[in-house]
Amino acid sequence: MVQAIITSVCLLSLFYFVNSATVNSSTYALNVLYNSTNGARWYYSLPGQPWTFDGSPDPCGDSWSGVICENCNTSSATPCNVTGLTLDFFGLLGPLPVELCNATELSVLSVSYNTLLQDIPACIFDLPLTYLNMLFNSLSGEIPQLGLDSKLVYLDISQNQFKSPIPSSLGNLADSLTYLALNSNSFYGSIPAEIGCLTLLTSLNFGSNRLNGTMPATLFRMPEL
Repeated sequence: MVQAIITSVCLLSLFYFVNSATVNSSTYALNVLYNSTNGARWYYSLPGQPWTFDGSPDPCGDSWSGVICENCNTSSATPCNVTGLTLDFFGLLGPLPVELCNATELSVLSVSYNTLLQDIPACIFDLPLTYLNMLFNSLSGEIPQLGLDSKLVYLDISQNQFKSPIPSSLGNLADSLTYLALNSNSFYGSIPAEIGCLTLLTSLNFGSNRLNGTMPATLFRMPEL
């Protein structure tokens, strides 16, 4: 799915200057994110330059606030990849756009304490994320299915407005996940037995939801909790 999104915006990315230090598809992804979440009124709670898309936008070369870049080599013509966004307390207001998935090397996405709306685009979980923090927003709907290829180590979607069963596909994170926070939403139904497969968990919070039924016995045999 991510590849399909990239293909659909190839022509748009040509508007960015080829001498930018940042991969064009990543710059495009950040542009759409900025416009979708009222970027003109962001707070910029971290050091770095304010985001701007006038002239030749260059998130990595110009050290934009909240943007983490890797694979940068000043002696090479190869542009940098955006590998992380830490936009906590930035004042984001609006939905996460599906175009964010054009930042295909994103491994860290931290957007806590904002006002993100609507649902999480399914393609977010196709990215090589290891850290996803969406604490304290206004996200809703269902949690997309997580595939076997996901490498998430940290997942916090607490204090939102999700209203659905807890997805059993969380069990696909058995080889990586150590932190899981689902508290303070409106998840309903029973806790899926597959959660017991997450034997690397050191922190697990289901509190303040609308869950019922019995706790899976496997939860009481998780070695790190």
